Amino acid sequence: MYNACTKIIDNTGNEEIALMFLLSVQYISLFLFWLNASEKMWKLCAEVIDAENEHNAKLKMKKQNELDKKSVEVFKEIELVNARNIFSFSMACNSLKINPHKSEGVLANQFDVFTSKWFEDDFLPLLCATYSRPFVMKTLKKTEDVKQSKMSISEIMKKRNEFIGWDDWLGEDSINSDSPTDECYQKSKYYVDVELSYSDFKAKQKHEAICRIDELTDKFNLNPNIKKYFKKGKLYYSYLTAGGMMGSIDTIGYDDRFPAVVKDFEKSGRIVYHCIEFKNTLTCLFVGQLEDGWKSERINGERILAYVYDFSNPELSKIYYVTVNSFGQSGALIRYS
Repeated sequence: MYNACTKIIDNTGNEEIALMFLLSVQYISLFLFWLNASEKMWKLCAEVIDAENEHNAKLKMKKQNELDKKSVEVFKEIELVNARNIFSFSMACNSLKINPHKSEGVLANQFDVFTSKWFEDDFLPLLCATYSRPFVMKTLKKTEDVKQSKMSISEIMKKRNEFIGWDDWLGEDSINSDSPTDECYQKSKYYVDVELSYSDFKAKQKHEAICRIDELTDKFNLNPNIKKYFKKGKLYYSYLTAGGMMGSIDTIGYDDRFPAVVKDFEKSGRIVYHCIEFKNTLTCLFVGQLEDGWKSERINGERILAYVYDFSNPELSKIYYVTVNSFGQSGALIRYS
């Protein structure tokens, strides 16, 4: 943190930017710890209830002991993480000769939130509550007739998010929940919760890909042939032609370079369902190899998670959120950034 802040101060000459960076690091550090501990706690509670439902006293006792041990560990760990955060923050400020108490405006408010409100009054108790055993057990007991351990992790996490108010949170773009036509209310018609009987995970991925193509088709007037041919195993991509004046689509093999990029990317277990040529890159829209992450990969506003291969600098190729939109009535997708 010291090295990063020193570089920020050297480049910007602004100590307040460095201080805001320090504050952000502390928030993220604590949140990541909570997320990891929370998932373990909810899974253990689900296994206890599952054993209870099956009237397996021996298994329930074993899982209960694991849960009790984990509960003690978690609350000790969060106190340690909190202490370390405050200590490292103070040490960094001292080394950089930054005095947060002299800050003004928004920064002063952030510092006050970090040092008192979040860590002493509101934030820590809230985090502890969302993975405390009584809270979790009470939540899961509402569906105690369900074999909890047979539920996927994503379903358990969905239930957790419902009870802490995150069920409609879809990422960094803010959503106006007051609007009945808002996107978060419309997604249900594309991603209906159905019991998939596929034993082949690739079939589930393909089903998810088709749902995403449906949504993109409605939202951006995507050419319906993209879905038609994807179901037959053919991948298409969108691109601009005529000096950027026309949008078009074609099979991925139209450019000899593209199939190799897709094939290499899919070796990790992902499935690419559409691509976009943008400058000297290929943007691959994909369904990931972990079902728990599918919701975050879907279109949100005009942003969608994608793998971007850079032909000029292949080492810069990576996965990140890109902004997409339709190109008139062409049926093609274009990238803005």
